[in-house]
Amino acid sequence: MRAHNTPQYDLSDQLRIDDVSHSYGDRRVLSGVSILVGPGQRLAIIGENGVGKSTLLRLAAGSEIPDAGRVGRP
Repeated sequence: MRAHNTPQYDLSDQLRIDDVSHSYGDRRVLSGVSILVGPGQRLAIIGENGVGKSTLLRLAAGSEIPDAGRVGRP
């Protein structure tokens, strides 16, 4: 039984990144990244230069295709 105050979301309203990996040539930038961001949630991506922050955003936006894994967005 679901609690009354638990919101129910349509999965199509969520950003889902499931087990994503991405490389540029022989340089692996992301490996096994999974993220779920629901409606109204915020996400911060923090890291040193060259660790894959921009690549992750391009994958989430659909401007790049992951080598492995799946990206679903609203």
